[in-house]
Amino acid sequence: MACSIQDTNIEVEQSVTSKSSSDDSQLQNFTLLSWNIDGLDGKDLQERSLAVIQLINTHKPDIVFLQEVVPQSHLLIAKRCIAYKCIFCRYTSTYYNAILLLKDRVKVAGEHGTIPFQGSIMGRHYIFCDVSICSNQPIRVITTHLESTKDIGPTLIRRDQLGLMSNLISKLNIPCIFGGDLNLRDEDVKEAGLSPAIQDVWEYMGSEKEHEYTWDTSVNNNLGVHFKAKLRFDRLLFSHPDGLAVGMQVLPMKFELVGKEKLPCGRFPSDHWGICAGFMLIF
Repeated sequence: MACSIQDTNIEVEQSVTSKSSSDDSQLQNFTLLSWNIDGLDGKDLQERSLAVIQLINTHKPDIVFLQEVVPQSHLLIAKRCIAYKCIFCRYTSTYYNAILLLKDRVKVAGEHGTIPFQGSIMGRHYIFCDVSICSNQPIRVITTHLESTKDIGPTLIRRDQLGLMSNLISKLNIPCIFGGDLNLRDEDVKEAGLSPAIQDVWEYMGSEKEHEYTWDTSVNNNLGVHFKAKLRFDRLLFSHPDGLAVGMQVLPMKFELVGKEKLPCGRFPSDHWGICAGFMLIF
């Protein structure tokens, strides 16, 4: 994605460059797009799906996380995103998640699979894959769509799901990027708790207000609702074993929201904005 590195990261980048020249560390930059593409909304679905596909094919993020893929959008993505290896999670037949890997740069480097969340009342699950990016060093990427709504039942389930993912990620012996439509409120994160090794990419990049809200009904008219709500449902988290100082590291370098251009149908590609993030892999 064409996004510039923020000034706040100049010192980090200079420090990393200095480290590279002094101890022969290797650096590898890559980009990741995460987006709930709202396949459950059947209105203008083909036009909206094609807009998502055009953005992917034009900007060519190395890794793509998609949520709310449905059979119709699945077929379009599989047919038109020919530069990508597409891993679709068909745990449910209604809507599901996907991971796309840019074939020229990203390879499957180990395990991959789909795991259902026990106790989910919405058929929620996560999909994971160990990948390598122009190297032999693997990282794990995970995307999911956590339980929706602020009702007490789904909220408690969502917090359990987040706690489970935090526990799983903290036990990995390789770096991890985890994200998607997590439906999170800040109170959920506070109550569920996250491993100290896990950080929020938006927060790491300085918590810029311009890129805070991924679900904003004051701007996005797709749902046709009359209330105005601004929420950070979609998030990216990253971690690596034993903190930043040991072994291979994944460091965020940029964060912005995409999908804010209206289509000829008068609507946006999704009721969610997508997240474009850039990372530096150091090994």
